[in-house]
Amino acid sequence: MALDDLNRLKILIAENTCLEVDEIHAELQLERDLYLSGDEAVEFLLLYSDEFNVDLSGLNIREYITDEGLQILVWLLKLLRIKKVRPIELKVAHLELGVKERRLNNEMINSSS
Repeated sequence: MALDDLNRLKILIAENTCLEVDEIHAELQLERDLYLSGDEAVEFLLLYSDEFNVDLSGLNIREYITDEGLQILVWLLKLLRIKKVRPIELKVAHLELGVKERRLNNEMINSSS
């Protein structure tokens, strides 16, 4: 990924989260670290897709983003240390890969994690 694209991605993330650009790195998870979940995460992914011309048509977003109605249940399960609800967390590294490839889909995320 070109340095300019990486910087633009970090700026987009910073503008939509509480983090500063220099705090953003590849291993941050959208929900856990960036606090993007539910509709807010979906809106962010749509902004990301538009900004970087990334095709998300092969991405089942709901496999990686907790539905707002289920967030309380997920937090309770985490509190009780019950098995993870989702096997793979969506990370900044996945977004970087999507910018590089101009597409992001389930297969790419599953094979890179």
